[in-house]
Amino acid sequence: MATTTVMNSSKMGVYVGGTLVGEIDDASLSITESLRDISNKTTGRWTFRLEGQLDWQVTAGAMYIPNDAWGMPDAFTALNGGTELTIAYQSSEAGDDSYDGPARISSLNNNSPGHNQNVVWDLTFDGAGALTEGATT
Repeated sequence: MATTTVMNSSKMGVYVGGTLVGEIDDASLSITESLRDISNKTTGRWTFRLEGQLDWQVTAGAMYIPNDAWGMPDAFTALNGGTELTIAYQSSEAGDDSYDGPARISSLNNNSPGHNQNVVWDLTFDGAGALTEGATT
């Protein structure tokens, strides 16, 4: 009988230059393609499409911890400086899937929701080049 391994979402994280974004709570990777419409008078009513530009984005949310290994102050410095970062969306388990590429921070938010609540922050990385698939080392 074959064994099926299911990825534990709690293992997935976002790494900047090999350092895990501190106190990360959630992360997601989105890959999209802007297909080209090649419909014309001979194709009739149906839309015909060909491949187009690929784009990718990683979002992450974390608890705010001052002086964390790679936290909100680091993200602010990168955003403010227009710095291109090398990021990875991967787990901490060697051999698991990994998606790596150059990116820039396009959004940074901090939220203090209320009395006796955790201060949280989130950020968005927009791809600044090709995303490559590999394995966590």
